[in-house]
Amino acid sequence: MEITLKYDIYLDKELEDYLFSLKGISFVKIDTEKNEINIKYNADLISINIILMEINLFSKNVTYDCLIGFNKHSKNKLLDYEMKINDSCCELCLQDNLLKLLSTNGIDKVETELDYCNINMKLFIKYDENYIDKDILKEIELNFNK
Repeated sequence: MEITLKYDIYLDKELEDYLFSLKGISFVKIDTEKNEINIKYNADLISINIILMEINLFSKNVTYDCLIGFNKHSKNKLLDYEMKINDSCCELCLQDNLLKLLSTNGIDKVETELDYCNINMKLFIKYDENYIDKDILKEIELNFNK
């Protein structure tokens, strides 16, 4: 499997070596200009949740690393959905929502319109209608806005 994770913090190149040393990870590339980590891994040996935990544990930042997007690199045909999040209080709330989307089968890619001065934001989602339909996405959006 392959995933690209986008953060709002500077990613240390040493993280590449650390992640590559973990059992089940076969490729790691950090793009420091885009703050993205591209990872290829064997899901039978390591889960995405463990990878996220390892990234957070490795981080030398005092503040919590904030995931602001991801891409699972699906080969299937994907549809677009624009989700509006109203009154998002902070980047940690955004990360919580993104982690929920990351664990949702059929959601392949999410990009954010992150603006720390605006509590309303948009999530640009690519999804596979064979696994999830638009009505479920609308329900998720309603839950995020409660």
